[in-house]
Amino acid sequence: MKPILLICTVGSAPEQVVASILACDPSRVVFLCSPGSKLSLQAQPGDPAKPGIMMLLASHGKPYDSGRLEVVELPSAQDLERSVEAIHRSVTPEVERWIARGPEHAVTVDFTGGTKCMTLALGLMARVWPCRLQYVGGAERTKDGLGIVVSGREQVVHFQDPWNSLGYQLLDDLGVVFDSGNYAGAAALAAEARNRISSGPLKNAVAALVHFLEGYANWDRFDHPAALRSFASFDAQRNLLVQLVSPRSIELFVAAGARARQFLGAMGERARPSRVFVVDLLANAQRRLRECRYDDSVARSYRAIEAAAQWLLADTHGVASTAKVALDSLPAALRAEWSPKAENGFLKLGLQDAYRLLEVLGDPVGKRFRQSGLPAALLARNASYSGHGFQPAPPEVAQRLITGALQLMDATAAELPEFPQLRELAGQLPR
Repeated sequence: MKPILLICTVGSAPEQVVASILACDPSRVVFLCSPGSKLSLQAQPGDPAKPGIMMLLASHGKPYDSGRLEVVELPSAQDLERSVEAIHRSVTPEVERWIARGPEHAVTVDFTGGTKCMTLALGLMARVWPCRLQYVGGAERTKDGLGIVVSGREQVVHFQDPWNSLGYQLLDDLGVVFDSGNYAGAAALAAEARNRISSGPLKNAVAALVHFLEGYANWDRFDHPAALRSFASFDAQRNLLVQLVSPRSIELFVAAGARARQFLGAMGERARPSRVFVVDLLANAQRRLRECRYDDSVARSYRAIEAAAQWLLADTHGVASTAKVALDSLPAALRAEWSPKAENGFLKLGLQDAYRLLEVLGDPVGKRFRQSGLPAALLARNASYSGHGFQPAPPEVAQRLITGALQLMDATAAELPEFPQLRELAGQLPR
């Protein structure tokens, strides 16, 4: 039998608490009492001659000494906020120490006794503990069925925490991780949960959600073909989400996945310089900027600006690759200037040279680049960790590069694909 830590609220009926303890036979008990219900530990409220919880347990052959119990007195039986605070401060460390002893150590939470505020406070805290819930009901109550359970007629009901067993806590946790920008972390957390669930509708729902989350994780790491496959797998299993979210939320998930597939499909199986490729890089830079990862944002913006020149040279001017440009294909003015840098008749053009070539070829983007102020921002990038220097990239440089790149392409921020907020899709945030 597993060693059990029992956490229970204590009210004015000692028999219910005793029935709870006898039912699960805990190795250790934490009593949550109000100033008034604390008296129930030693005697019946209103009748000191009748035994309280501790004497009743001893009479059943289950005595508990001070080493096996803890009494936590809540500030007030009617103050929810202070009760939650007291339980978190006093009981959560006890739970953590108990489960740290090993997988055989279990926690049971009984919310039968006490005021509604006390039991709600315990229920709120139990959401974050790995525990089983327990409730003492009964076949007969006083006051024509409206009062407390008649002594000797108690019935103990056990059930798993529905917030966890139905996946709601997992969805909460995934929302926090995903919405903070950690897409790979959310996908890994969901996959771990899927592997822990034995079988059934919840496992299937989480498996479908894993595909959705992996789609964005793959997209965020620029693995566009894998992202497309993940979103296609999600679309095939989308209706399985009904175990976790409402039909309306499923529609929102499906719409988000469809937008992702449309954008990723425009990129093609093989990434190449194109407008959509540049837009994707800038969207990634925007996400890094929001996370205050300025050096990462700057690195992606730099690549986007470079790719924009490569795209225009390839699609408009027949320069297939800036990595190998034939010297004799260049305009005469540049041919003479750059000939000393040529190797075997070919040149490798950097970002600045690519825009210089565009300008000499008469492309308006080349002139726009020179007049945009981007060259100065790129120099600031060179002084950063992601460039060639030893200073973190300033946030204003990260923003300037994104804004400048959009202006360079005559694009707007509305063109940048947005990753959704998971908690909004799941109906946990107002739309």
